[in-house]
Amino acid sequence: MAVGYASERIYRVFMPAVEIQKSLDEYVHTLNDPSAFPHPLVRAYYAFAALVFYIHPFYDGNGRCARLLGNILARKHGFPNGIRHLDKTIQLSSFLETSLHLMDLHEEAQRNRRNRLNPKNTSTWF
Repeated sequence: MAVGYASERIYRVFMPAVEIQKSLDEYVHTLNDPSAFPHPLVRAYYAFAALVFYIHPFYDGNGRCARLLGNILARKHGFPNGIRHLDKTIQLSSFLETSLHLMDLHEEAQRNRRNRLNPKNTSTWF
């Protein structure tokens, strides 16, 4: 990918079409390598970022496919969806922070739900 400036606008040039298949093969190989990522959220971010920022294999729908795949991988490990439509340029640190914050909110909601369903007996016996 090349990044440059053209009259104050940033432009991106994605890889040539002849390189996409090889890049997708490497992408799938990396995603399937359990030792490639130190944490499941890093793997989920890679699934998103590599498709959107580097490979960009489709004429349309790259972001939707990448968000779906990244969120599926996050959900597989118990994390909530952390990549949203507004996150077109989300960085890894922001993604991890957002995901962990959402996980905290999710756990708190589950705790509250359990407490409502199983209230503690606070009756006083004489």
